[in-house]
This record gives sequence, structure tokens and C-alpha cells, in this order.
Amino acid sequence: MEMAGTEWKALVRKVMPAASAKNDKSTFTKVRYSALTATKVKINADRYAVRKCYTDPAYYLVIEMQPNGQYSIVEEHFETKPLPDC
Repeated sequence: MEMAGTEWKALVRKVMPAASAKNDKSTFTKVRYSALTATKVKINADRYAVRKCYTDPAYYLVIEMQPNGQYSIVEEHFETKPLPDC
């Protein structure tokens, strides 16, 4: 499934209170990064979904420096399972 950033942001804001109440969070290990361009960086990591007991080794996000000097997430990829492994 793909979503535009504005759609994803709205969805996260809507479901975050319920997710937090259920301890539905992720932790990240094996974090590594690589420059894609002078202003873009790709960050890869193993994402562990605490509530689903599942590690997603394909997680990454891309950040890009904006004209104001701040970085913004311009792409994010993660995989999930419908049922938990625990």
C-alpha cells in the first residue's frame, strides 16, 4: 500500500493515542545511513514491532534537507504482518 505524506500524517495522528495505549511501538537496531545526494540521506534499520514481536529488516526512510536547513522525511518504507508472532 502506498500513501501520500499528508494521508499518512493524518492517519498517524488519528490512531496514535490508541496505539500508545496498547504499547504498539517500534524500536530500531542496526541503524545505518548512506548519502543519496548532497541533500538526501537514506537511513536503513531493523525495525522491531513490540506488540507484534516481529522484526522488519527492510525498513528505511529518506530524509532531505529543505531550503530552511531543516530535514524532512520524504519517503518511508516498512513491512508489517497482520497477525503477531507472539
